[in-house]
Amino acid sequence: MSTKKYNWLPWPVRMLGRFVLRRIADFSNHFSRENLYRYLDKEIRVLNEAPKRTRVLNVGAGGQIAHHVSRLDNSDVTTIDIDPDRGPEFVVDVCNMHCFRDGTFDFIFMMEVLEHVRDPHVALSEIQRVLKPGGKMLMSTPFVFEAHDVPHDYYQFTKFGLQYLLRDYASVEVHARNGYLKSCIVPVLRLYKSRYVTDVCFGLMFMAFVFVTYPLIWLLNKLVRSDDATSGYVALCTKAHTVLTAESQQETLNEGLALSAIAAESN
Repeated sequence: MSTKKYNWLPWPVRMLGRFVLRRIADFSNHFSRENLYRYLDKEIRVLNEAPKRTRVLNVGAGGQIAHHVSRLDNSDVTTIDIDPDRGPEFVVDVCNMHCFRDGTFDFIFMMEVLEHVRDPHVALSEIQRVLKPGGKMLMSTPFVFEAHDVPHDYYQFTKFGLQYLLRDYASVEVHARNGYLKSCIVPVLRLYKSRYVTDVCFGLMFMAFVFVTYPLIWLLNKLVRSDDATSGYVALCTKAHTVLTAESQQETLNEGLALSAIAAESN
């Protein structure tokens, strides 16, 4: 929520307003981004403890994600974004990263970005191209969530959709960020970002209700066992050390058929 239109207010009032807005956003993010930063910080620790410096690409500049990524002290970090106002190092579309050679990066972060990309298949193909063999990508995307950054919010991915999109990686781990009940709360909490005053008031009242009843919500969330809903997913993907071309795959198949024929003749 922008505060630029309130610049006519006295400085102390503006500072108090910004403080309150940050606290509201933090409370909302406790549900909408639950566990997201835990997965992010875990990979940052691994990179900081690596025996040699790594090259890291952060797709999507600015915000809390970039703040966490800035804690990398054993990596050379490159940031890209399609929006120059977010302060990226390169203004580049993730669907066409022509400025990077194949196998440039050891690790790629793409957090809360894929849902805003018009051609996710193309974006993920480019990510895999610039990732070194054996390199890793950590990505996240919302699921039970309201449309945001409209009109550039195009997709919501299920766990199975992500597994299908990431099928060319050697290994893929997809984790739900939170449980069924908490995910259902998120869209109502985020009404505080609405352009309608009545929605904002309702969202703030609901936020107060959630704050007071949080122990009960926590317990009910534990009791609900369904995993069919979550605020979003986090996926950790590892690229194969060797990527076989179509020709090499055919050669491997032919060799296997030849060995099978030899074995059958010997029997």
